[in-house]
Amino acid sequence: MTRQGLKDKEGYDALITLIDMVSRESNPQALLDILTYVLYRFIDIRGWLINSLVIIGVRGRRIFQDKMISHLSDKSVPKALKVAWNEEIERITSI
Repeated sequence: MTRQGLKDKEGYDALITLIDMVSRESNPQALLDILTYVLYRFIDIRGWLINSLVIIGVRGRRIFQDKMISHLSDKSVPKALKVAWNEEIERITSI
């Protein structure tokens, strides 16, 4: 439903694929490698992310937040990754 209203359907599909891939990964080192690569390749996504979170609306943000919290709550996720996530969210939201 969210995808229909977006101009960048390809970007949205890539984000959904990434979220699915991250959610299935159980090896902490592999997960860290995936996320490091994503950060390396897409380091300048801050503006895009802010725009995307605005566009998807309250319901979309709630779903995104719930999924991320669920994934980050898993005991297999390294604490360093959880801390880095929280720091990045703090940085993004303190514009």
